[in-house]
Amino acid sequence: MKLIKLMCVLGATAALPAVLAGPANAASWTTDQMVAYFCTEAHDAAFYRDYAEVEKMSKWKFNGDIVPEVEARKKVFGTGELNDTTRAGQCGEKETEYFDAVDMITSREKDTLREEFLNNNEALKALPAKKLAAFSKPGQSEMQRKNEKYPQ
Repeated sequence: MKLIKLMCVLGATAALPAVLAGPANAASWTTDQMVAYFCTEAHDAAFYRDYAEVEKMSKWKFNGDIVPEVEARKKVFGTGELNDTTRAGQCGEKETEYFDAVDMITSREKDTLREEFLNNNEALKALPAKKLAAFSKPGQSEMQRKNEKYPQ
């Protein structure tokens, strides 16, 4: 499902292999490339651990310091853990249910802006690019581990 959406966004199926391969440096990935990398293959435990840490990045302070993505996985998959099974569900047949749960939990549990974003429009504007860079790091690290394990 994500791949079809991604192909529509790209406007051509011919571009898909390049997007899936991504640039050699994951730090320069676009959002579409990060989603494609996340959704199209299994990952190692270190990738999921690093990715779950980045999920905590939010402009919102949540009641009880919850992480909406973790809570949504608990609701939809019965576990808050990010792994091959939950990733496949988030990107596949339970994608809508998962993102609806994230939205519901976010709107219900957000309390206030985190301190670093209060009265700081520059920080708010910079957050999307900062998050993309942070989400690219687990992919970059995983690619490096694969290259070290299986040099070409």
